[in-house]
Amino acid sequence: MNRRLWLVVAAAIAWTTVPAAEQRSQPPAPAGRRFALLVGVTEFIAPAMKKHNLQGPANDVALFRRMLSSGGFDIPDAAIVSLAGLPADETARPTRSNIEREFRRLSDVAGPGDHVVVLLAGHGSQQPADPDPTDAEPDGLDEIFLPADATGWDQSTGRVANAIVDDDIRQWVNAIRNKGAVVWIIVDACHAGTMTRTGAAIQRERGIPADALIPAAALAAARAAVDPASIGERAPQQPFELSNAAADIVALYAADVIEGTPELPMPDRNGPVHGLFTYTLTRVLTEHAGPMTYRELVQRVNDRYRAEGFGPTPAFEGGGVDREVLSERAPRGRPTFVIEAGPSDTRWTLAAGSIHGLTRGSILEVFPPGGSASNATPIGHVRVIDVRPTTAIVEAIPPAKVSAPRATRIVLGSRARVSYHEFGALRLRVALQRAAGSSGRANAPRALERALGSLQTLSKGLAGWVHSSDADWFIQLDGDRVILTPADDWVRVPVRSGVASAEPAKRFDVGAVGDADLPDRLADRLSRIARAANLARLSSYVDPDAGLRIDVLRHETDAAAKSLLAGSGEPSVKAGERLQFIVKNTGTVPLDLTMLYVDANFGIFPLFPRTDAELDNRLDPGRERALEPAEINDDPFGWESVVAIGVESTPRHENFLFLTQESLAEVRGGSDWPPSAIRTLLESAVFGTRGAPTRSVPDRGRFAIAQTWFRVERSQKPR
Repeated sequence: MNRRLWLVVAAAIAWTTVPAAEQRSQPPAPAGRRFALLVGVTEFIAPAMKKHNLQGPANDVALFRRMLSSGGFDIPDAAIVSLAGLPADETARPTRSNIEREFRRLSDVAGPGDHVVVLLAGHGSQQPADPDPTDAEPDGLDEIFLPADATGWDQSTGRVANAIVDDDIRQWVNAIRNKGAVVWIIVDACHAGTMTRTGAAIQRERGIPADALIPAAALAAARAAVDPASIGERAPQQPFELSNAAADIVALYAADVIEGTPELPMPDRNGPVHGLFTYTLTRVLTEHAGPMTYRELVQRVNDRYRAEGFGPTPAFEGGGVDREVLSERAPRGRPTFVIEAGPSDTRWTLAAGSIHGLTRGSILEVFPPGGSASNATPIGHVRVIDVRPTTAIVEAIPPAKVSAPRATRIVLGSRARVSYHEFGALRLRVALQRAAGSSGRANAPRALERALGSLQTLSKGLAGWVHSSDADWFIQLDGDRVILTPADDWVRVPVRSGVASAEPAKRFDVGAVGDADLPDRLADRLSRIARAANLARLSSYVDPDAGLRIDVLRHETDAAAKSLLAGSGEPSVKAGERLQFIVKNTGTVPLDLTMLYVDANFGIFPLFPRTDAELDNRLDPGRERALEPAEINDDPFGWESVVAIGVESTPRHENFLFLTQESLAEVRGGSDWPPSAIRTLLESAVFGTRGAPTRSVPDRGRFAIAQTWFRVERSQKPR
């Protein structure tokens, strides 16, 4: 069975994790000192390895370092060691000896109650396993992490020279845990190396396949040496004795066992290259306003992947997964960001970027330097005109509807707080699929080109025709039939044997290319897809005062209900099982609640409130609402989700049942109330006709949109 590098750590902790029952009986460790080791292997020293160079790991290290030092965790800069790239200072390079030196240093300085953070970003691979009867490898291969001085296969030793083996990591980590320090290790790597190019953006898998490093004969011999029948009979031995003070470990992995993980430009094709996992994890941690466990962190990253169309399934392991991230982290209100030097008298650099939730067009109110913004009067407003992961360029705008001086009073050190979040262009990008080997614009029958040309108008801006390969959806011709297919032409799904299988992407037949109503049918299909996609995009918004959490219970036959999202890996449910959705108000304001179900074919169906009980949808802070369990069918099957929308309660008892695909004509526009700002936003997201960003500072009020994803699989029972 192929295994990714995240099993480096999984194997390391499998023998050393304190049982869950024992963990529950132990009091939480006191908050102690915090240390971090951040490793980013971007370049290799050996000429033969340079073809495997990456772009993103050094960027990941810088991004993660900034978050740890200033993102609410407050780790002193002197307590963070970065080994990244190939700097002139050889002691700061991510070589094997330097990495081992820093692990051993951490084991020397760490003590009870301390927290140690380790980030490993780069390439993983495999090599023939050591002949150790206490360390059985099911496939005969050890997992390895490749430092900057890895030189490839060494025939004399039968190993990849200078590689860091899973046993090394186990020993180094356990030495820290034996001192009583909690270890949080993040692995942003894999070992299935492929490369694809999408438009101008490069997406590269963070892994080198074993057969690219190791001779075929050596791999075959390693695999042949494994006796499959004996593996299950071997009782793992603990090679490194742990003291009674051995502390927790939490390991987060970029992808599930049969998946790769990419690096690509973030937050868009013009941004710097980052590992998808590190970037998304950092973004979730930075946006979150209150305490969060490591388990919740991975689940939020997983939900963000689904909302933004990424495929890997992040995973976790360890006895400390239900701890709060880095022990305790006090809840905070809406964060403020410092205004730094700018290119002109009306433009400044803001010390915050896309991982803090900022987007182009967002408006921030500005306060004088120092003090608290909670009761202060804003001295002006700025709009974000350009955004990068950790910085943004803002320009002064008129105060509009506030009695405050103009923004000319803004000085360096002023603080800014988001007052209006611009969600950007919620438009589906659609392109013609080029034939294999072709270049330039794809050609199509004139009738299809006319349909595409009218797409933006007929869909009311929800979808538009683009002439590039980085589209969201593609149009293919199958004979005279017009077929819609998503950008990913296949997805990997796990099977019982642990081997990935190819599942064809969903394909939707729009009609014959000569049909007179082709333009309307094409716009209708894409509008439905865009509505579901836009709900997912809006769910990434975080409001510190309004929060919702969705829990999902699986009710199996003759068995107690279990949390669908409690374990690591991909959440899935078999057709015929029953799911129960429980939503909790985790914010500070009462919310009017709406819950919708989005199926795998982009249908949107109401779950709550019932149409005959629409005034019963208020949810107070700290309270939860449990819906009745419902049976799940496999028509369709694939990724499905539940969306919860909550807005600060008003006498109108706001609900959003009009978002359902089935009852648009019946429900929409049935109220005499003037539309609220959040209703206007959602209407534009699902019905189109979105206007240009406002130059005023509209007040949408407090609101939250949460989304939880799971895969519906066909039942294995005969029907």
